[in-house]
Formats: sequence, C-alpha cells, structure tokens
Amino acid sequence: MGRENPMDSVLSGLSDADKTAVKAIHDEYQTKHETLRTEEKAKIDTIIAKYPDIKAKLDTMEKNRPQMGQDGGRGGHGPRGR
Repeated sequence: MGRENPMDSVLSGLSDADKTAVKAIHDEYQTKHETLRTEEKAKIDTIIAKYPDIKAKLDTMEKNRPQMGQDGGRGGHGPRGR
C-alpha cells in the first residue's frame, strides 16, 4: 500500500484539465531532475575515481545500502523518511 500524498487532497478541487496540466509540469521537471542527477553523479564519479581508497569506501557503502522497499518504505533516508 502506497503512502498518501497530502497534495492529492489539495489538488482534488482542480478541474480535470488543470490536474492534467499540473501532472505534465511535474513529469517535465521530474525528467529534468533525473537528467541533472545523472550528470551530477558522472561528474562526481570522475573526481572520486582519482582517489581509489575513497572510491572503495563509497563502493562498499553503496553495496551495503538498503535497496528501495527494504527499509520499511522510507526510501533509505533515515528514521524519519527524509
């Protein structure tokens, strides 16, 4: 069962056209966010690659990090969910 989004109740009063517009805006920015995150990771990985000891530690941390859905639904962001 997924978590309820508080914005859903706020947006429920919008017309269908406006709900569609809000969703389109969200989707557009979500795609941009994912692209920027990928670019950021590539640039940081390039720098970290110069430091094998640090890279090894980060690789170990990543390998041991809980995967999505295995941490009680908090997405791996600590005890309060963020």
